[in-house]
Amino acid sequence: MCAGIFSATAQSAEREIMSATGGSYSGTFSADWTVGNLVGETGSTTNNLITQGFQQPIIVQSTNSLLQVIGSSVKLMPNPSGGDALLYWSTMPTDAVVLVYNTAGALVYDATWQAGQSHVLPGKFWLPGVYQIAVLCEGNRHMLKYVRF
Repeated sequence: MCAGIFSATAQSAEREIMSATGGSYSGTFSADWTVGNLVGETGSTTNNLITQGFQQPIIVQSTNSLLQVIGSSVKLMPNPSGGDALLYWSTMPTDAVVLVYNTAGALVYDATWQAGQSHVLPGKFWLPGVYQIAVLCEGNRHMLKYVRF
């Protein structure tokens, strides 16, 4: 026979973030900032919204009924690279849009990727660093990280 004591307490979710760097200021106004979150992805269920960074609202209303995490079949090689890299997708359904952002969040590349073909990223023209790649296809966003050395 087992006996136990259980207690329940109300919970309140406070907005939090993990980032490489950032900070807060409180004075005549308040500000919070982070560095490193180039693209804020959002996912949701009927009652919850999941976002990155300080964009999380206090009260959330959502009409989506299912949170879908899409396992991306988009491949990038070589990665890391000292020059160009190749995007490959074996079962690409339609043409896609390729967006590449640098560490400052600036768009450095925007192109259409033709279905059934590989796509060359012209990394040899970019400064060394970490880049975020977004591939937009049929309403889905596939995210990759590209390191240029």
